[in-house]
Amino acid sequence: KIDQEIDSFEPKMESISKTLKDAENKIAKFNVELNNLENEIQDVENQKVQNNAHISEFSAKIKELSKKSGAVKTEKEANALKIEEDIAKEQLDAANDEIVRLDKILENK
Repeated sequence: KIDQEIDSFEPKMESISKTLKDAENKIAKFNVELNNLENEIQDVENQKVQNNAHISEFSAKIKELSKKSGAVKTEKEANALKIEEDIAKEQLDAANDEIVRLDKILENK
C-alpha cells in the first residue's frame, strides 16, 4: 500500500519538476535579455557622453571663430571664417539632434 502511494506521487513530482525547470529556463532567458538591455543602455549613455563632448567642442570652436572675426582684414578671411563657423554650427546641430535621438532610444528601453 505504501508503495502504491509512493508510486502515485511520482507523476506529480515529475510534473512539478518540469514546471520548475521551465520556470528556471524562463528566468535564465529574462536574465540574458536584461543583461542585453543593460548593455544597450550603457552603450547609448556612452554615446550621449561622447556627443556632449562634441557639443562642447563645437561650441568652443564657434566662440573662437566669433573672436577671430573681429580681427579679419580681408574679405577672403571673412568668408573663410564664415564657412568654418557654418560648418561648426551644422556639426553642433547634428550633435544636438543625435542627443535627442539617443534620448528617445533610452525612453523606449
